[in-house]
Amino acid sequence: MRASTRFGLAGIAGDLLLANKYSEGIRDRFRILVIYPSDFLQALTSEGFSDGAQTHPAVYLISHHDVWEQTIDGHILSDWSLCLYVKGEVDIDFRHFNSLERLLEVVKTFLILERIYQRRLARQRATGEKALWPGPQRSHGLDGYLEAIAERGRLGDDELCICGSGLPFSRCHKEPLREFRDQRQEAA
Repeated sequence: MRASTRFGLAGIAGDLLLANKYSEGIRDRFRILVIYPSDFLQALTSEGFSDGAQTHPAVYLISHHDVWEQTIDGHILSDWSLCLYVKGEVDIDFRHFNSLERLLEVVKTFLILERIYQRRLARQRATGEKALWPGPQRSHGLDGYLEAIAERGRLGDDELCICGSGLPFSRCHKEPLREFRDQRQEAA
């Protein structure tokens, strides 16, 4: 991995290797880029992140553009950023020294699942059998955050919202969650 700064952002680029533990050799090599938000360090305090701070880095897949199909169900977004998890639901505290190592573990698992999904996409083109994501997943966008909050259980008004905004729950997703629950109850 190589650290760099461009356009006021801090980033780390490098190759992530997937090897087979049962045979020697590299199974696949992925070039990734991890970009930290520009206000990441300024927002970091000993208690956590200040209100409104972006607290999670974004991960981009630099390689495989010519090999993999980009689909929302495959969790690769239009800019080739990876939709890895619902922020705040993953157990990574980006204040700790090992947070990058933990993030790379999540990325590695994601890339293994993505390889399986890409094979399923190829099979879908050949047979028409619908390609399904091979692991657990949430809805995309706001619905995914709301599902995660609802599943987690009660959040106190002053607790940080799990979406990763850095805002207290009462000023972030409390009202959308109430509306989300009301809509689910009406649909049932």
